[in-house]
Amino acid sequence: MIVDLYNARINITASNLEQKFEEALVQLIHPFKSETTNQKCKADFYLEVTHGFKPITEVEKSFKNNECRLAEQNGKITLTTSNSFAVLDVSNNKMIVTHHSKDVFEFQKNVVEHLKLVASIILTLRGGLPLHSSAVSRKNKAFLFLGPSGAGKSTISQLLKGSWQVIDEEFNVIIRENVNYFVSTLPQANNMAGFTVCNEKPALDGIFLLEKSNTNNIKNMPHRIQCASLLSHLFIFPLSQTIGDALLSNVDHVLEKMPILNLQFRNDHSICSFLDNWNKKNVL
Repeated sequence: MIVDLYNARINITASNLEQKFEEALVQLIHPFKSETTNQKCKADFYLEVTHGFKPITEVEKSFKNNECRLAEQNGKITLTTSNSFAVLDVSNNKMIVTHHSKDVFEFQKNVVEHLKLVASIILTLRGGLPLHSSAVSRKNKAFLFLGPSGAGKSTISQLLKGSWQVIDEEFNVIIRENVNYFVSTLPQANNMAGFTVCNEKPALDGIFLLEKSNTNNIKNMPHRIQCASLLSHLFIFPLSQTIGDALLSNVDHVLEKMPILNLQFRNDHSICSFLDNWNKKNVL
């Protein structure tokens, strides 16, 4: 089945799936099925989904939640988690994923996680940056917030909620279209045995590295700190030389267009009026 995600065609095929897992896969991706009638049209990426039970090794038992181990094998990248094994062939835009979960809902969540990775690869090769971040939007413009765990990414999103629409508090992606940048989300699993993709794509209007403080303030940062901030928040690893080169190039281009600023903020709703006033005075 061909699905359309982020203006990309992804060919998803099933292999060696029990009926219940095949039905679950179809249910999961059907809302995003391509409306293009010519199914012979070349896809941008190929994802093959298989299923197979196997004993969990002692090493895999030690995996933390969502932990992924990477290795290179015959020019391809292997990604091992506690409930899946994937082989990624970047040069041929293909990934084969074997899921081990016995639970249908867990199987669907695993598929979404791999769709998230596929989307990250596609968007990276098209000039984008998938980031661990929070983001809010208003009037078709978006702010992106970076910071380590505990810096306040979720906090500031909740403080701005009401005046701003929260896009996502964990994963967002900067999308490049020609010379312009926009903000969207990566595929997210939901509680209805499916996944969601944000249909809105507001223009990127600011990137901030967060710092909790007793006052609200915005400061410039050295270029090297800006580069390090983006690189340290990437959702995707440089899984190949091609992806690594693209990530470095994309960081340079984003910072040319949109420098990162240090946002010091109080943990109260005064940040709303502060950002409003700052936004009126500064047209990035």
